[in-house]
Amino acid sequence: MVVSIGAAGMNANMMLDINPARINHLLRLYTLSLEDLAAKISTKTITLERLKEWINEEKIPLSTLKKIDGLFEKGLEWYSSPRAIPESKATSIFFRKDHFNASLNFSSRKIATQFEEKTIEIRTLAGFLDYTPVLPKKHTIKDDPQMTAHTYREQFLQAQAQLLEKKIIKKPTSEYDYLKNYLRTIEEFDVFVLEFVENWNVKEKASFSGFFLAPNFIILKRQQKYIRRELFTLFHEFAHYLLNIEEIDALNNETTAGTTAIEQWCNDFAYHFLSGDYDETIATMPLGTKQNNFNRDTVETIYTQTRLSYSAIYTRMYVHKKLSRNDYEGMLKHINDTIAREEAEKKAHAAAERQLLKEQGKTPRGAAPKPIISQRFTEIVKQNYFRGNVDDVHFCQLMNIRPEKMDVVLYS
Repeated sequence: MVVSIGAAGMNANMMLDINPARINHLLRLYTLSLEDLAAKISTKTITLERLKEWINEEKIPLSTLKKIDGLFEKGLEWYSSPRAIPESKATSIFFRKDHFNASLNFSSRKIATQFEEKTIEIRTLAGFLDYTPVLPKKHTIKDDPQMTAHTYREQFLQAQAQLLEKKIIKKPTSEYDYLKNYLRTIEEFDVFVLEFVENWNVKEKASFSGFFLAPNFIILKRQQKYIRRELFTLFHEFAHYLLNIEEIDALNNETTAGTTAIEQWCNDFAYHFLSGDYDETIATMPLGTKQNNFNRDTVETIYTQTRLSYSAIYTRMYVHKKLSRNDYEGMLKHINDTIAREEAEKKAHAAAERQLLKEQGKTPRGAAPKPIISQRFTEIVKQNYFRGNVDDVHFCQLMNIRPEKMDVVLYS
């Protein structure tokens, strides 16, 4: 008999019926062994031997199940369901592909899985509205990435101008404004862009910057202070969308040449999209040396007039042989060292502020950054709500808002 796990006052040592196939499914999904799972939840009473015994007997203590669910966050009832989970290519990118351009830790796989589940729900809601995405012509890496990027850049700028004219977006005055506008504009190409913001104090940070899920979903990790890197990732993943090739990428900077022809094409597309006509400026500048301060004035002009980062600009200078290898590597090291130092200083300052407030008996405050919400997703959820396909509770869950915020979202 399966005990109702939601019952209050249950003994932590109560043995609950489970479906071992579901735990094995999670182990395969996250490429974990039973030994790995035991190590993650290990206590004096939870050992590998006991875990094997419980799974074999299809019964497990409530306290242990809670620890397992603390990792996977599926809900306790999920583990007892007798329904089989099909491990087909349709269920997860981790079953569709064996290797990724990011070295994926447990946290990365967990976040990717959560977003893939969200995309499935979005497709379901879109189906209720008979919505079918208008996908672009499929490109191949035989297409010139520069010409392709310029074609879409022209269309993108036209779409952005229309959104500005209609006051759907505002003229940007900050890097964050540019990010919001780019995310909103790119959705005019029938792409859903979903962003997530990682908490500053997580023990294991996600090891990817973005990924593309067919047919039309891009997921981005907020780069916080270094938004230009997120923009590069956005258009790198948009290139995957044009190629219709799924991938999870670790684009911590825009410097490394693609490990494959596909990655190089996506990198080149993103660069040319963001650089516009300034690639010609880089191609024709003199060799950067200490004597001419490595063309710093021209670099600053390009940085100001485009949304390219310094790393991307110096990389293209190196590609065009306008920097020696030693100077190029020195530039990147200086940039990355500066970023690391600023991040360390920011964390130290935040920790000192929290400690001071604690000593003063005050509760630290400050709203955590919120992800930019896909407007296309919002409209689909709202239409489903008005048609009765989504109730109040589900609406708030989908939009990640409190009930008192419903009217603001619904009628904005």
